[in-house]
Amino acid sequence: TEPFNTSIIGLYMSTGLNLMAAMEGFELDHITKCDYDKANYTCDFWWAGGWIDTASFPLYMTTIASLLQALLYIGLGTLADHSNYRKRFLLFFALLGGASCICLLGVRRSSLINTAAALYILASIGYGCSLVFYYAYIPLLARAHPRTIYRKLSEAYNGLAIPESLAKTKLLKQKKADKDAAHSSVVVEEFVTNKLSALGNLWMNLAAVIVLGIGVGVLAVMEDQMYAMMIGSAVVGLWWLLFTIYPMMQLQERPGPPLPAGTNKWTFPLKSFKQTCQDVWRLPETLKFLVGWFLLADSMNTIMTVTSLFAQSVINMNEDDLAIGILIAPITSMIGAFGFSLLQERFNYRTRTLILVVVFMSSLLGLYVIIGFGTSAWGFNHSAEFYPLVAYFGIVNGASIALTRAQFVELCPPGMEAEFFSLFRITDKGSAFIGPLVAAGINTASHNLRFAYVWCFVLFLVSGLFFFWCDPKKGREDAIELGRQNGFTEEDLSAKPKAFL
Repeated sequence: TEPFNTSIIGLYMSTGLNLMAAMEGFELDHITKCDYDKANYTCDFWWAGGWIDTASFPLYMTTIASLLQALLYIGLGTLADHSNYRKRFLLFFALLGGASCICLLGVRRSSLINTAAALYILASIGYGCSLVFYYAYIPLLARAHPRTIYRKLSEAYNGLAIPESLAKTKLLKQKKADKDAAHSSVVVEEFVTNKLSALGNLWMNLAAVIVLGIGVGVLAVMEDQMYAMMIGSAVVGLWWLLFTIYPMMQLQERPGPPLPAGTNKWTFPLKSFKQTCQDVWRLPETLKFLVGWFLLADSMNTIMTVTSLFAQSVINMNEDDLAIGILIAPITSMIGAFGFSLLQERFNYRTRTLILVVVFMSSLLGLYVIIGFGTSAWGFNHSAEFYPLVAYFGIVNGASIALTRAQFVELCPPGMEAEFFSLFRITDKGSAFIGPLVAAGINTASHNLRFAYVWCFVLFLVSGLFFFWCDPKKGREDAIELGRQNGFTEEDLSAKPKAFL
């Protein structure tokens, strides 16, 4: 799934839709055809009854896609916690996203810009919704991991020897079990969750590197850069569908309870979403975290898209150089995700502490570009700066995704994972539509994309305040109690070890 984020959101559609808009656009006099081969060009494109900056068009499309995704999350997440919808939805949206990417092969000329935009929106919906159900599997797998179970068994036996038949498994290393003995089962589960999240991030970015590498090759050999990006998008879709086969065969259904009496799959989601909002209001620490994540995700999503557009239209980098630069991001993202995971286990840092460090590091990215207002020597005024900026972004982005995802697992009521992770994604995509919308408005008004980094810098700082105020320990206790009140007690292994045995 992840190549869609790096290749299509990060490169093909962000720069491709901008290029198509420029090919169909005009200079600011709205008469002369746009000269998109010059550096720092500013052109307008007629769309939806008005003139917009060509670089704003992909930002508006991202806004529309994010809004539609947020609406779908409202209903799908709650359904996924009941019956066996979780795996079915994962398959359906993988098919939707992959097929939409492949259909971009039909976009052979810039006049089909609206067709490309519609397919991009459909593929974005497939990508975003797939992640809801992917994320929802993480807490289930963390609770079922031998390290977690062994530590809970140790607590349940109150120091007595655990029967060998229960303790032996090839997935549990004795050295790791001895190290875990110094921590409670809650902390061990947090370590396991972070490790699973980091492993997921590793595989995601490895796929992103391979697929984007193929795309770089396509861009290098084709003269028609616009259509080369459509071919690259189709490669993403083919990869997505191909690698959906194995998990669909091997992932277990893990069905939840049936829908409540008197409801059906059409009416239940809206009622449940209303209840979810009421539930999260009863979890103040989870609410603080979601607000912090809303602001952090907004700045991360906006910076990723704006940086590609900035490099293309302001620095005048060609698509080949852009692709090579963006190829760096998933590589350094793996380093960031796994590096912080190893740092946590080595020095026993809590997840919240590392999130605060990552937020501070992220704010420096926005600050660096803002410096470019006062000097042309540095501050993202030259193409050579693009590569280290993308590398730095990859590190902080990879770490932020892995860490926030793992922290939110702690704050999820047991048994309500998909429902709350849909809220997690709504928070993500709620911000994902605001950031690009604000950036598009700023750019259309000022014809200067650099101002968008000011918005991101401020959001980074404010998000850090909410993460600082969040108390994960109290949040976990409140979440377990809410899960118990909602009848999801069978998953709470730490509270009922005898039932597990």
